[in-house]
Amino acid sequence: PLVRIPGVIAEDVEAAGATQFVTYERDEQGVKRITGVAYDRIGTALLRVAKEQREQIADLTARLARLETAVATLTA
Repeated sequence: PLVRIPGVIAEDVEAAGATQFVTYERDEQGVKRITGVAYDRIGTALLRVAKEQREQIADLTARLARLETAVATLTA
């Protein structure tokens, strides 16, 4: 039986292109319907995304510091 737990919205996960984490079933007419999110598989992907975002934030922080220094030099 499908146990429903609060969490992310499966339609949002699908819309983000992460269909490998969405579970589907076919209804009586054979139409594929979203039934939920495969939470047991999504954690690993989120760790990779978090790492990439951390690196991007570090890069942007360094870039901002360089730009602020350049602006301070020009306005001094």
